[in-house]
Amino acid sequence: MSGPTVFVIDDQKAVRDALREMLSVFGFSVETYESADNFLAAMRNPQVGCIVADVRMPGTDGITLVRELARRKIGLPVVLISGHADVPMAVAGIKAGAEDFIEKPIDDAQLVAAINRGLARIFSEQTMQQSFDALSTQFAHQPGDCRQAHHQHAHGRGLPHAGHGEDAGRERRRSGASGDSLGPHRPVEAPS
Repeated sequence: MSGPTVFVIDDQKAVRDALREMLSVFGFSVETYESADNFLAAMRNPQVGCIVADVRMPGTDGITLVRELARRKIGLPVVLISGHADVPMAVAGIKAGAEDFIEKPIDDAQLVAAINRGLARIFSEQTMQQSFDALSTQFAHQPGDCRQAHHQHAHGRGLPHAGHGEDAGRERRRSGASGDSLGPHRPVEAPS
């Protein structure tokens, strides 16, 4: 059984082939594309996997690809790679939402670690969303139960609550009628 798919997008065939071979050894299924535009045209959603994309390519570049995926609400993590990286470019990629930014020549372990981090984050988010959806469905089938339980807890399961109702009003008036300088703010004492 193959692992998640890694979508390799690079305009250099030699880079695509080398990454395909290396990632296959680590158990990933690999699809390669020579441009981000070709990838976007072929994109089938939903997909489980990660994108490894060159930053500088003809047409849509890697950073623009990250922004476009976010705009389309496609939740694939993107690891950007570049042979001409500089700090502003790396910062722009991360701010756009890239999982990581790796310089060429690519260190295999560094790339696989970045891919695995991206996949782990996506699986974690999906699991949390599924749990939330399951809880929402469960509580949607129990109308009023939560509100009633909250009301009973807040008011001692139906027992009189200090400061509410006619009895509390009478107690305040009685304590204030004694002429005490504290007036209605005097604490109510239990009868002896």
